[in-house]
Amino acid sequence: MAPATTARGTVVLMISKVLFLAGSVMIHVFLGRTLGPGGYGHYGLAMSLLLWFEVIVNSAVPWAISKVISERKTLAPTVFCQGATLQLVFSLAILALFLALSPILAGVLGDRTVKVLLWWAALDIPFFALLSVCLTYFNGLQQFGRQGIVLTSRILFKVVATVLLVVTGLSVRGALLANVLGSAAALALALYLIRLPQPSGDHYRLIDRVLSFGVPYTLFLLSAQLLLNVDLWSVKILLKQSASTGFYASAQAISRVPYFLFLGLTAALFPALSQSTSSGQAEVSRVQIKQAIRLLALTLLPAGAIVSSAPRAVVGLFYGAHFSPAVLPLTVLTWGMILFTVFFTLAIILSVAGRPLAALLYSLVLILVDVILNGALVPRMELVGAALATTVTGLLGTAILGGLVFRQFKVLIRRQSLVKMILTAAVIFGLSALIPLEGPLFVLKCLFLFTLYVGCLVLLREVGQEDFRRIRSLWPTFS
Repeated sequence: MAPATTARGTVVLMISKVLFLAGSVMIHVFLGRTLGPGGYGHYGLAMSLLLWFEVIVNSAVPWAISKVISERKTLAPTVFCQGATLQLVFSLAILALFLALSPILAGVLGDRTVKVLLWWAALDIPFFALLSVCLTYFNGLQQFGRQGIVLTSRILFKVVATVLLVVTGLSVRGALLANVLGSAAALALALYLIRLPQPSGDHYRLIDRVLSFGVPYTLFLLSAQLLLNVDLWSVKILLKQSASTGFYASAQAISRVPYFLFLGLTAALFPALSQSTSSGQAEVSRVQIKQAIRLLALTLLPAGAIVSSAPRAVVGLFYGAHFSPAVLPLTVLTWGMILFTVFFTLAIILSVAGRPLAALLYSLVLILVDVILNGALVPRMELVGAALATTVTGLLGTAILGGLVFRQFKVLIRRQSLVKMILTAAVIFGLSALIPLEGPLFVLKCLFLFTLYVGCLVLLREVGQEDFRRIRSLWPTFS
């Protein structure tokens, strides 16, 4: 797949991720302000545990489907039918496991209320599992337009259902049920949009690829999801306060925006890099990796500078003044999640290039580091300690996997480019701190500072006409 096609797919998916994030932010803001820190903390815990289990059904079978189809598109109908059958059986088994473990998880967290909430949350598993198969089918065929439509529809359905169910008095349970309804509605739309071509007559055992690639890749994603939640669970277990959990969950939700946004990047990079590495196109692979890392640095640095320079304005904008205990943790956690986003992208590159076990091994080491740091820092520094543990772990992971990717592909990002971006982001940080605006004026300040950031990089000849031409040529078309 050509780099331009990869980038076009990235734009389509990232647009859908922007819309998805906008809807997710609306949900979190609505729930934070409606449920208060205690109720919002319960919602955050239930969703964090649900997402950990849903990683399993969103990984082994779906990503094996995407990898096979991206390499041999003629197998698409055969692989999709096998995958849907495997996924249905698998998801029902995971649902039963989740329901059985819910009382134990609630006991570990020291909160019996969580048990019932987990049962409500669990209803999403089979719908989300089958939806994942549809989305990765679109991804493998590089039908990014349809994939984006389905992703966007899911969040729209979820936003409407959340507001209606919570307002009618169902509280946290209503919010969890809305998640189920969003997945079910998006699944129905995805099945309508799927157009299976005539089978080619080729035979393929998807289960073989699931075992050889999907299982180790799934274990890596499980470890990555665990890394995402060690801090929140540590706050709940060690501090034993629902309000503290709610405050940290709010900081976590804000800081994760870049991560979820750039899942679009990794989703487009996955089939493209899989195709170029399997066909021996080393130079194409290097170009794809270089563009991905450069895009990460170009976007994440100014975002981190603006948020960490005005955390009180950000928390106030989304959650209100009564969530002020989240301000200081957000300052630190913003950079931790930025580092984790880079780490995750590097791990995807290693996995697709045939080294999922290496990504898994280092993730397991980082989990141990994260647990130790949280155990040492949370009792002493409370919420800031959890944020600091995440940031140190993210820095270590990025350094290790960055070295592995560079050793294998001999490319990451030009040192001169990175220095220019860091210096320009530092200027943006200083200006943002000197202009303490809040509310709608803060949003205008962000737009101004980001424009200034791009302008400075143009003057430094880091961003040029070629970048703008590439952006104009990438205006997405739905196929």
